[in-house]
Amino acid sequence: MTKQSPLTYATNGLAALRDNLRGEFVGALLVILGGFLLWRVAAYVPGDGSPPLLTTLTGWTAPLFAASLVIIGLVLIFRRRAGYWSAEALIGVELLLLGLMGATFVRSEGIANWNTQFDGTAGGVIGWALGNLALNLLGAS
Repeated sequence: MTKQSPLTYATNGLAALRDNLRGEFVGALLVILGGFLLWRVAAYVPGDGSPPLLTTLTGWTAPLFAASLVIIGLVLIFRRRAGYWSAEALIGVELLLLGLMGATFVRSEGIANWNTQFDGTAGGVIGWALGNLALNLLGAS
């Protein structure tokens, strides 16, 4: 039997770990990221400086977006133990949130407004972009 170098041993160990824990690792990262973002959004007090990045990007849907990241991470961690979760439903929730952001901008503005609002109002920056595209393609509401 030949002796393996420590680098080969570590490489083989990391490959085995990656093969067995890939989904769980990504799930753990999503849970940590979603929890951190949710904590930042919940800890923000209006009037104390600029809003958190997630609120700037997604507007009022920021807590929903962060919670969906946590749920997707938990589904990846627990897999079959979490019950049946279809990938289509998880993607559908994210698309619903994108639609809510765009609809919030369309509802609050009514006409295309290409002046970016970085305060998280009217669906955030993502809602601003999607809402302006929808208003330009479909016309004013």
